[in-house]
Amino acid sequence: MAMQSWYPQAKLGIFLHWGIYAVNSTAESWAFYLGDCSWDEYYAQASGFRASAYDPDAWAALFAEAGARYAVLTTKHHDGMALWDTAVAYPDGSTFSTVTATPAARDLVTPYAEAMRRAGIKLGLYFSHLDWHHPSYASVRPPADAFHPGMLEDRENRWSYPPEGEEDYAAWDAFRAFHRAQLIELCAYDPNILWFDGAWERTPEQWHMAEVAELLADRAPHAVLNGRMGGYGDFATQEQALLATPPAGPWELCVTVNDSWGYKAHDTNFKSIRQLVQLFVEVFAAAATCCSTSARARTGRSRRSRHRGCASSARGSGATRRLCTPLSAASGSATSMGRRHCRPTGRPCTCTCSVSLRSSWSSRV
Repeated sequence: MAMQSWYPQAKLGIFLHWGIYAVNSTAESWAFYLGDCSWDEYYAQASGFRASAYDPDAWAALFAEAGARYAVLTTKHHDGMALWDTAVAYPDGSTFSTVTATPAARDLVTPYAEAMRRAGIKLGLYFSHLDWHHPSYASVRPPADAFHPGMLEDRENRWSYPPEGEEDYAAWDAFRAFHRAQLIELCAYDPNILWFDGAWERTPEQWHMAEVAELLADRAPHAVLNGRMGGYGDFATQEQALLATPPAGPWELCVTVNDSWGYKAHDTNFKSIRQLVQLFVEVFAAAATCCSTSARARTGRSRRSRHRGCASSARGSGATRRLCTPLSAASGSATSMGRRHCRPTGRPCTCTCSVSLRSSWSSRV
């Protein structure tokens, strides 16, 4: 995909991490994966997801007032819940979305897309490649040498992989067809950014990422892709800390405004304006993209961060070393985060930042 001219100049964006996990303030998807709650407890949250105060035009007005140039919404996280009216069915003929599986009973992506466009904000859609809810997902294993250190503890997790010797390649082909069909639906929104996640559990060859990239180039010609595409992305993504040496080419930094990605009622440890301003200055000085999102709990963060490399195209390699102290460090200071490690590159910079679904928005589940 060709880099769109607007992106390197965008400076600031918004990332909205929203889903059924907001109902009980659980960790997004990871809660059942890591055993913090049962599968049934996690997905029971769908019965409370009403989006009764959902107002994307108010979101868009707030983002525009903040000076954001684009916004990214989690259209489907690892839990498989689609926020749009997907017509792509599971093997039993059912669909799993806010339209069919929650009291919200409606498409939440279309109003968001329309509101952002009315406000002149570039449209970003997050999509998880993996889907721990789909019955055909945990059907194959990657080659033994593809398990990098951050994956070794999860290689027997039943949501990710079948037991050794019980692989079902026909089921995997069926899942890949499901995956592509949902991507085609999202491409119909003509997004400006497709922000991917969750590719780490399979190799690019297993995903057939070259084919996915060709599909997206054809179906979403105006979109830029983040680096979680097995080497086919347009910009790299870091989370929560800056690298000693910025990745080559365009990149972004995703930083939560408190300590969590998704909505957590108890997480009121919001970064100060001074911290955020200093972060923006340091990221701009490093000629990067600064992306801030909405909340991840501290529990299990170190484990999950091993899954998510700072530089998307180099997951699990030496390039993913986190050499800077996160902004949310106990010191409460952002000073440990920039000048020692970051080096200006002279490249145009974009900063992505996101708002948190704060406690005052809790009725919006």
